[in-house]
Amino acid sequence: MCVFSRPCYPRRFLPCHLWSSLCKWYLRFLERFFGWYGTGIAKHPLITIQLCLILVSVCSVGFVWFNSENRTVKLFIPQNSKAIDDLETAERYFRVDFREEIILLVASPSNPNPLSPMCLKQAFRAHDAVMELKSFSDLCVTLSGNKSRSTNGCAMINPLEFLQFNESNLNGKDLHDVQRELSKSYNDTSLLMRNGRPFWLNFNRMFGKATRKHGSITDAKALQMIYLLRDPRDDDESDKILKWEKAFIDKLGSLVDKLSCFDVHYSSERSLDDAISASTGSDVKLVSITFTCMISFACFMLGKYLNPLTGHALLANGGVFAVALGILSGLGLGMWLRVPFVSLVGVLPFLVLGIGIDDMFIMVDELDRQPRDLSTTGKIKAVMKHSGATVTMTTMTDLVAFAVSTSTSFPAIRYFCVYAALTVTFLLPDGCHILCGPYDIRR
Repeated sequence: MCVFSRPCYPRRFLPCHLWSSLCKWYLRFLERFFGWYGTGIAKHPLITIQLCLILVSVCSVGFVWFNSENRTVKLFIPQNSKAIDDLETAERYFRVDFREEIILLVASPSNPNPLSPMCLKQAFRAHDAVMELKSFSDLCVTLSGNKSRSTNGCAMINPLEFLQFNESNLNGKDLHDVQRELSKSYNDTSLLMRNGRPFWLNFNRMFGKATRKHGSITDAKALQMIYLLRDPRDDDESDKILKWEKAFIDKLGSLVDKLSCFDVHYSSERSLDDAISASTGSDVKLVSITFTCMISFACFMLGKYLNPLTGHALLANGGVFAVALGILSGLGLGMWLRVPFVSLVGVLPFLVLGIGIDDMFIMVDELDRQPRDLSTTGKIKAVMKHSGATVTMTTMTDLVAFAVSTSTSFPAIRYFCVYAALTVTFLLPDGCHILCGPYDIRR
């Protein structure tokens, strides 16, 4: 006969029951914690605001160590891959890494033959502009592997070398003289250029679509100059190279409309990195417009300006301000940790704002549900107790997702996820947002 106060069958251990009990205990713990947290905020809102601002200020100091990274090889190639290890090993014994800075001079329709003395003198202007750039001799590749004392020791592939880089050799010369001198250099198999290779072997890299008649070079459609720079692994040296390449691009950009014989084109090793960076940030204007629309929508809907008595304009503005503080402190803390800043991080404020506004609507809706006769402290405690756990769980989902993603082997994604994990927090946005609650309720 069964005893009704006890089950007639033995109770078995079920993992799902244990998991359910743990979840209930965790939720009760969060409710008690946020209830205590809300009580403290309601009693000391001004002190809590000051503490939040101090925390944000400390984190913002990290902007002193702002370090932007745009190099493709550093962002989109796993740094611990075998390919990188093999290249570094080869570089220790052989010079395999160098950077090519290219000037392409295409003959314009009005001056179809770039081998004319007048056009070659204009080509000298482009070459001289590069030689005048500061520190070129310190950064260029040399055959010996050591730093060059002057630009004469720098390796390059340049069509002007058949004139010994001396513009005065064109004085008194006509097109036929230039063609004869160029053909002589091409046929001289013992003539070595600054890159250590024979002139004839480099010819097709210097003269585009060259025309030959009776064994003589008579014409070319384009000239190409290639300057070789070292590609160091050291960040300080790499920064010097990038600055020089920026000066190279600016200098050549100023010559585009000044060489009547040529259509000037130029490319640097950093050009691809700059293009990727520009394309990544090309939607910044669109994101900014969306950003503004979201803020305006949140403030308008929560403000209820037609009936300010039931509106929460202070909470709406405080919520937007809290999101801004969260972004500022998250980015600053990332820079404290010396995490390189990548252009992908530029879209992070839009993501964080979406999360922050969602949390803000949840908490304001909970505040509107509270009885009118409840005290200010009681209302804040109830809001934090009931909505704090909900906001925490949704935000923690994003936080864990970004934290796990930092284990990726792609540096660009890893850096982005580190900044995202630091900015997607819940204590600071919730705290700063609800800090305006006591003042809004009293109003």
